[in-house]
Amino acid sequence: MRSLSWLRGLTARMLVGCALLVVAFAVAFALLLTALRDLDSKSHCTTHSMQVLALSGKTQNSVSDATSAATNYVVQGDKAARDRFAAARALALSNTAALEQLVRDNPTQRQAAVSIRAGAELLIRDWAGVYVAMAEGGQRRQAARLMTQDSPRSRLAALRGEFEGFNDREEALGTSRAQAAHRHATEASDVTKAAFASLLVVVLLLLATLSRGIVNPIRRMAHAARRLALGDLDARVPEGSTTEVGDLARAFNYMVASIRGSRESLETQNAELEAQQLALERALDGLAEQKQRVERLHRFAEDLASETRLEALSQIVLAQLTDFTGAEVGTLYALDGDRDVTMALLSSEGLDREVLADELLPGEGLAGRAIVERRMITASFGDGGLRMTSLGKELVLAREMHVPLMQGEQTVGVVTLGTSDAEDLSQGRLEQLAYLAGQAAVALSNAIALRRARTQAAINRAVLESTREAFVAFDENGQITAWNPAAEWLFGRSRLEAIGLDVYDTVVPARDRETHREGLRSFLATGDPGMFQDRTEITLVRRDGREFPAVIAMSQLEAGGRRVFNAFLHDVTREKLTKRYTHTQYEVSRALAESGSMEVAGPSVLNAMGQGFRWQFGTLWAVEDDGGMLQRQATWASHSLGAQACAVHDHKLAKRVWQTGQLVSLSDVVDESCEDCAVAAGGGLRAAIAVPLEADGGVVGAVVFYAREMAESEDRDFTSAVTAIGLQVGQYLERKRAQRAADRMKDGFLALVSHELRTPLTSIVGYLELLVEDEADQVSATGRQFLGVIDRNARRLQQLVDDVLFAAQAEAGRLSLDPHHMDLHDVASESVDALRPTAVERGINLRLGTERLPAVTADRDRVGQAIDNLVSNALKFTPPGGSVDVRLRSRDDAAVLEVSDTGLGMSEEDRQRVFDRFFRAGATRDSAPGVGLGLTIVKAIAEGHGGSVSVESEEGVGTTFRIELPLEGKPAAQPARR
Repeated sequence: MRSLSWLRGLTARMLVGCALLVVAFAVAFALLLTALRDLDSKSHCTTHSMQVLALSGKTQNSVSDATSAATNYVVQGDKAARDRFAAARALALSNTAALEQLVRDNPTQRQAAVSIRAGAELLIRDWAGVYVAMAEGGQRRQAARLMTQDSPRSRLAALRGEFEGFNDREEALGTSRAQAAHRHATEASDVTKAAFASLLVVVLLLLATLSRGIVNPIRRMAHAARRLALGDLDARVPEGSTTEVGDLARAFNYMVASIRGSRESLETQNAELEAQQLALERALDGLAEQKQRVERLHRFAEDLASETRLEALSQIVLAQLTDFTGAEVGTLYALDGDRDVTMALLSSEGLDREVLADELLPGEGLAGRAIVERRMITASFGDGGLRMTSLGKELVLAREMHVPLMQGEQTVGVVTLGTSDAEDLSQGRLEQLAYLAGQAAVALSNAIALRRARTQAAINRAVLESTREAFVAFDENGQITAWNPAAEWLFGRSRLEAIGLDVYDTVVPARDRETHREGLRSFLATGDPGMFQDRTEITLVRRDGREFPAVIAMSQLEAGGRRVFNAFLHDVTREKLTKRYTHTQYEVSRALAESGSMEVAGPSVLNAMGQGFRWQFGTLWAVEDDGGMLQRQATWASHSLGAQACAVHDHKLAKRVWQTGQLVSLSDVVDESCEDCAVAAGGGLRAAIAVPLEADGGVVGAVVFYAREMAESEDRDFTSAVTAIGLQVGQYLERKRAQRAADRMKDGFLALVSHELRTPLTSIVGYLELLVEDEADQVSATGRQFLGVIDRNARRLQQLVDDVLFAAQAEAGRLSLDPHHMDLHDVASESVDALRPTAVERGINLRLGTERLPAVTADRDRVGQAIDNLVSNALKFTPPGGSVDVRLRSRDDAAVLEVSDTGLGMSEEDRQRVFDRFFRAGATRDSAPGVGLGLTIVKAIAEGHGGSVSVESEEGVGTTFRIELPLEGKPAAQPARR
C-alpha cells in the first residue's frame, strides 16, 4: 500500500494534469492543421482562376494589337507598325499556347482555349500575315485594297465572343472556388475556436488544482517563515493535507516549537554577555579615540615637516583638515611669497579650480572676515542646504567652516571647509582642529619665508648673471668674493681665476692702487660713506694691460659679522666714443652750414674730422662738374705734424674710393705704392683711411686721412659715423654742384629773355609809337582803340620781362643799383599822386601821412618801384569804400615806410610765403591779375639797400607792409654804376 501511496499524492495529480494538457494541445493543433491545409488548397484554386483571366486579357489585347499594326503597315506604310506587328504576333501566339496549357485540367475551358488559339492563328497568319507579306513583296497598294475589301471585323467579333465566353466561365469557376474557400475557412475557424476553448478549460482546471494543492499551502508556509524570521515563535501552518505539502507543514510546526524552547535559554545568556560587552566597548572607544588623536597629530606633524614647497604643503594641509572634519569640499588661500596682503588660491579639494577666485582680499566674504577677525566662522545653509557640483557629482552642503591660519599675530592663510553633515563638531574636536590649524600656519609661514628667500636669491643671481655691468664683490682685506660673467668678459679673467685675488692688483692700474687702498682704510677707520654716495668715473685695467674708463657704483653690507663691498662697474669707452663721434658729426654739419662753398668748408670739415677721430693728416677730393677727374679741394694737418708731410700728394687712395664706392682702411701704408703713403710713412703715419663722399647720383668725392694708428677702424659705430659724415659732405658737394648747374641755366635763361623777348618787345613798342604819332589820321577810331590795347599789353609784357630779369638778378646776387642822396618823402608823394586816379576810379580813399626825414643814400627809381608795387597791390585787393594809408616815419636811425589797407587780408600760411617768387595768396588768386613777382622785387630792393621788409595781416581786416631803410650808410649789396 505504501508503494502505491504516491498515486494519491501531489505527484499523481501533476502527472494527470500534464497528460490532459498534452492531449488537448495535440487535438487542437491537428484540427488547426487540417483546416489550414484545406484553406490553402481553395486559395490556390482562386489564384489560378485570376491568372487565367489575366492571361486571357493579355492574349486578346495582343491579337488586337497585331491586327491594328498590320493594318497600319499595309494601309499607311508605317515601318514601325511592321515591327509592332511582328512583336504582337509572337506575343499572341505564345499567349494562346500558354492559355491552353494553363487550363489543361478543365476539359471545357481547354476546348475553348484550343478554339481561341485556332481563331487567333487563322486571323493573324491567314489574313494579316498574307497582306503584310504582299506589302513586303512590293504589292502594298494591292494588299491595302484587298485588306479594305476583306475587313477582319467579323472575325474579330467572333474571336471576341469566344474570349468573353471563356472569361465568363472562368470567372464563375473562380467565384465558386472563392466561396468554397470562404466556407472552409469559416468551418476551420469554428473548429479552432472550439479546440482552444477546450484547451483553455483544461489549463484553468490544472491551474486551480495547482493553486489549491501547492501554491496556497506554500504561500501560507512562506508567510509563517517570515513571521518566524521576525522573531514570532507563535507562527503555525495548517496540517490537514495528506500530501507532501501536509508533511512539510507538520515538519515546519515541529521546527518552530523546537526553536521556541532554545530561545528562552539563550536570552538569559545573552543578557549577561551584553552587559559585559557594553562595558568593554566603552573602554575600547576611549582608548581608540585617544590613540587616533595622537596618531593624527603625529602624522600631521610628520607630513608638514617632510615638505617645504608651498603648493605641495598646502595640498597636505587641506587634505588633512578635510579628512579630519569629514568635509567633502574645501579651499586654502594663503600668502604665496609674492603678495603681502592678498591671499592666493594654493589648493582645493572636491572643487574645480577654474570656478574659484584666484585671489582673496581680507574682509571679502566669510573667509575674508575670518582673516580680519582672526577667529573661526561657521555658517549653516538651512533646511534646503547649498546645492553644488563637486567633480561632476551633485552635492548638498549643510554648513561651512572658515578656519584662519595664525602665526603669532599674523594671518598667513584661511581654510574653508564644506560638509553635508549638519551636526556641529564637539568641543574636543574643535580644540583639536584649532591645534592642527596652528601647526599648519607655522609650516606655511616657514614655506612662505623660504620661497621669498629663494625668489629673492634667484632674482639677485639672475640680475648679476644677466646684467651687462660687471659686478665685483670683495671683503675688508680687498680679496675678491664674487665675480659675474660680465666681469669675466670685461677684465678677461674667469670667475675661478678671480676669486681670492686682490681686487686692486687685479682691476686697478698700478699707479692708482695705493690711492684706492688708502680710501678703503679711511672708510674702515672713520665710516665716512662718501665713497658710496655717487657714481664715480675711474680708470681700470684689463688682463692684457689695456686701460679703459669706467663708472663705478659701490655699496657695503655686513654678513656674518664681516663687511662685504659690492661694486658695479660699467665700461664707458663706447659711450665716450659715441659722444665724440656725435660731436664730430655736429662740427662737420656746422662747418658745412656756415660755409658758402667747399673751398671755405673743406678745411673746417677736415679739421673737425681729424680732431674728432684723432687723425694727423688729411685731404679732401671732389669730382669736377663734368665728372672727368678728381680735384683736391682742401688739405689739413694737425699741429703735431711737421710741414714735410704736406708735400706733393697723388690721389691714388681717393681714386680707389671713387671707383669702388667702398671705404678703404689700411693698417700699414708701407706696402702701398703711392706718393701720399710714402709721405705719410715718412712722417710716422702708418695707418690710412679713405671715405667715399656719396650722394644720390653716386660717389662725388673722397676724404683721405693718415694717422699713427687707427684702433677704432673695426668698430661698427666708427664705420657708421664716418659713413654718415661722408654722405653728409657728399650731399653738400652735390647741392653745390647742382647750384652751379642751376646758376648756369639761370644765366642762359636770362640771356634768352634779354635777347629773345626784350628785344622784340622794344621793337613792338617803338613801332607802335611811330604808328600812333605818324599815321594817326589814317587809322579809324576802332583801329586806334586796338592800337591802344596792343600798346598796353606790350608794355605790360615788357614790364613783366623786366620784373623777371630783376628778380633773377637779385637772387643771383647781381642786383644793379644806382644810389644817390634822395628824399623819401618826395618819392612816396610821387607814387601816391601817380596812383590816386586809380584809387578814385575804384572808390578807395588813398591817404599819405609823412614826416620830413634826413636824406638817404638809395636808388631813387628802385625805391619808387618798391613803393609803387606796395600801393598798387593795396589798391588791387581793397574793395570799394575801403582805404589805403601810406605812412613815412623814422625809428632807430632807420626810415620806416608803411602801406596799410582794409582789404582781404592773408592767412598765416600765406604770410610765410608771400615774398616767394610767383606766389599768390589764396584769397587774392582769383580777384586780381598778376604773376606774383611784385613783393619779391620789393624784398630784393629793400635788402639790396641794407634794409628789410615785413608784413602783418589778418583775414577780413587788412594788411600792412613795412619797409625799413637805413638813414645813413651804404646798401648791403655793392651797387653797380649804370
